[in-house]
Amino acid sequence: MRAEYRRLLTEAYDLDKPHAPEAELASLRARVQAHGTPALELMSGSARFLAPLLAAGLDVDGVDASPDMLAAARRRCAGLPLRQYEQALHELDLPRRYAFAFCVAGSFGLVVDDGEVAGSLARIRDHLLPGGRVLLEVEPPPEHTRRRPWSGTFWRRPDGATITLRGTGHYDAATQVEEAVGIYELFVDGALVATELNEWVRRFWTAGQITSALAGAGFDDVAVSERDGLLTATARRPDAVPPH
Repeated sequence: MRAEYRRLLTEAYDLDKPHAPEAELASLRARVQAHGTPALELMSGSARFLAPLLAAGLDVDGVDASPDMLAAARRRCAGLPLRQYEQALHELDLPRRYAFAFCVAGSFGLVVDDGEVAGSLARIRDHLLPGGRVLLEVEPPPEHTRRRPWSGTFWRRPDGATITLRGTGHYDAATQVEEAVGIYELFVDGALVATELNEWVRRFWTAGQITSALAGAGFDDVAVSERDGLLTATARRPDAVPPH
């Protein structure tokens, strides 16, 4: 099972997180400027980080596997020089090479399978220019296995329609993987007009694990820091990558 970001989930996500946090955006903008362009946002979603970077005049591409997220990104980036691609990370095959690639907000945790993790990191490495940098934000694991009870919330759209969510999940401390389901429903004028089941998984990482994964993919100068509940891993593509 892979994480799904379908239409109602995408709408709810944008209602819940309409803008990138200013401090995180400023930090990311500074990194793009420091490492150089072109840059690539991995798992760029609905472009809440990508759009303001483009608006600042930075040469940044986006890639995501969700067609609904990419459609939302096109709407958000209307009038901006958006260049985006619909691809999974382990199948990454883009026409450009980048000075900097980044995946923020814990999204890399949606790549769960060991083979897809290794393939994703290899494809990211191969899309960097020699000496190019990568940044991945991942979530550290909870200590114990846990089951999240059913809970719910809702969002109001600007047109007055309501999107509701009911969901539950289970985290396995042995595998450091959480599986969850969410039932999204759209109500217009009090009538249910759409229902959507989204299933997703996410993987949690220790600092040692993400360091080993990056080093195993041929990166060097790996460093990991922790802030605001996320681990930020940075690494460099060597000038010459040894054959595997």
